Amino acid sequence: MDRSFFGRFLLPVAGVALVSLAMSMPAEAKVAPKNGVYYQALGTAYGQLTTAQGKVTSISAALKFKTSGGAFCQQGEFNTSEEFSLVVFTPSRPLAVNGKSRFSLKNVSLPDAPGARLSLNGKFVNRSKATFFVKVTIGACKANLNVTNAKYYAGG
Repeated sequence: MDRSFFGRFLLPVAGVALVSLAMSMPAEAKVAPKNGVYYQALGTAYGQLTTAQGKVTSISAALKFKTSGGAFCQQGEFNTSEEFSLVVFTPSRPLAVNGKSRFSLKNVSLPDAPGARLSLNGKFVNRSKATFFVKVTIGACKANLNVTNAKYYAGG
């Protein structure tokens, strides 16, 4: 086989084939969430999203606050039982889901807890399942929860 044949004919044909294959792959479609609750219990902790009209309307989570050294932090701003604090947040506007079925909030202050900040990242995997990560900081205390398999429950 002559190198000029390989360089002139086979490489461009292989390149065109790869480009056409990449373009033919299906794009990730937007998943519109159902109206209701997506919930997962993780031991004694839990995470919950409430949705309406295809948007996230509230977030609830039972979190364990700790200092950077790992010591338990009691947070009087939240309802607390057995070292877990209940954090409930309703955004001023419902969170829209983007074209890749993702939603997020970055470093938002909580109105019921002065000094507390909340971050949320998540995705609707399909109409019946969501995954999300919640992080709350207040002073030197931090808590986070990674919910990987929140299932849909009707109602709210």
